[in-house]
Amino acid sequence: MNELFAATIAGVLEPGGTWRLATDWENYAWQMRDVIEASEFFTNPHAGERPDPADREPERGGFAPRYEGRLLTHFEERGELAGRPPHDIVGVRV
Repeated sequence: MNELFAATIAGVLEPGGTWRLATDWENYAWQMRDVIEASEFFTNPHAGERPDPADREPERGGFAPRYEGRLLTHFEERGELAGRPPHDIVGVRV
């Protein structure tokens, strides 16, 4: 994920729209959070929340709680079995 992709998503979301992302790969979670927080099109309503001690910036946080109704996918189940907990990231369109 990069700024160009975030700009593309922003082009289809109305202001106030929510973009929800989730991954069980730590590096990708940190990258997604960084892109959301650096984007001129999105804010992270969970900035500073749920820090991850394995993060390269462990105090930074920025991860959302699992939202109600999000189904457990086969990929997420495999990640959890492998010891990779999910990270949820939310971007709100400004």
